[in-house]
Amino acid sequence: MNYSIILNDQNGEASLYLNHKTKTKLKINDYIVIKFGVLEKNLKVSVDKSLRNGELRIPKKLTDAISIPDLPFEFYFKENKLVLGPVIGFIPQSFLYQDTDLLLPRFSNYEEIKGLIFIFEQENINGNNLTIKGKYYNPKSKTFEEGVFPFPMAVYSRIYMKKKIVKYFKDAIGNNLFNVPYYIGKRTFHKIMKTSPKISHHLPVTKLNKGNNLREMLNDYSSIYLKPSNLSRGRGIYHLKSSKGGYILTDNLSNTTFYQEKDELIAEMSKRLDENYLIQQEIMMYQDHKKIDFRVFFQKDSSQEWQFSGLETRVAKKGSIISNWNNREDNIVGEKGLRKYLDLNADEANSMIEEITILCIEALKIMERKGYLIGDTAIDIVIDKEKKIWFLEVQLNYGAEYVKKRGKEEDTLLPSIITIPFEYAKSLSGFK
Repeated sequence: MNYSIILNDQNGEASLYLNHKTKTKLKINDYIVIKFGVLEKNLKVSVDKSLRNGELRIPKKLTDAISIPDLPFEFYFKENKLVLGPVIGFIPQSFLYQDTDLLLPRFSNYEEIKGLIFIFEQENINGNNLTIKGKYYNPKSKTFEEGVFPFPMAVYSRIYMKKKIVKYFKDAIGNNLFNVPYYIGKRTFHKIMKTSPKISHHLPVTKLNKGNNLREMLNDYSSIYLKPSNLSRGRGIYHLKSSKGGYILTDNLSNTTFYQEKDELIAEMSKRLDENYLIQQEIMMYQDHKKIDFRVFFQKDSSQEWQFSGLETRVAKKGSIISNWNNREDNIVGEKGLRKYLDLNADEANSMIEEITILCIEALKIMERKGYLIGDTAIDIVIDKEKKIWFLEVQLNYGAEYVKKRGKEEDTLLPSIITIPFEYAKSLSGFK
């Protein structure tokens, strides 16, 4: 028997209606609990001969505040509960909550997910009655409509969540939320990875900006990076390299300064940098004076296991020390970049991707053992001329929605990637 849900618009109804044959087939009692997100409501089971086999009519209005939107839901029976869903909460960055058109590419796979997916901001969470004001995606109009919703069964975060908000959700749905904490600092990542024998020798030598560390790193390496441990998008980064008769300092805006004396350079940097800066060995990968690095995407899908989602090769502008959007000349997707810049054939490129995948998933599992709840991430790496893989950092806050700023090749990669987290969220919420 095929089953379908019909929403009853009559206010005050607290019954589930079905015909006698359907009731017998389902073996349900005279009362049943409907579960919608974390909200549970008792419904009287009543027989309606006018309903066809498999049709179930349930109340649209569950509480004074919460109504079930007219959406293509899935459902299942568990013991004496009718579970309706999936119900998924998504916390985007504030500017995306205001400009929801930028979020539409994330919902291009909605027909595979179905259910209620709503976006919200932290200040609209009511932890006392477990409700949230937000906007839900309407697949018919491809727009977002405002409403009040129960706490979802899974939450996907793209912002920094306050501790009390994390506690609200953990108390209600356990660990069915990700990516929390949202930001993994460079220092934290390096410190955690150092504990792994498998990963530690894939880390550039990195020290805190303390004591004589800067002098020692300048003595040991011809070029180094100075990185703030808790900033992203290239902000605050410096590059230092030895040159004939001195040192060249380059900032993230490609401004350069020449220092003839090491002591003068160290004195100047002591004014600019605090002790939270990291001093890191540069892993050399250049072509025609253009810095080359790689970003690898990993996500959990409906299997709840880590999957390699894609690879991009990022080519910086000539003279730039970073390869973010504003400083990027080219972006090449997949094995094409490995073949072009590492002179690999197709089999070698695929083997390299397999090696990258094994190492990166190991790193992510280490993070998870440390308590991080992760389901969607990008990992920045460098591959040197000897084909050795080096970890730089993990990005949970990579710019997935900045599609309009990206190149044509990158546009072919991102649309397929940004839909996958909802597959994982659906699985977490109990629907496959």
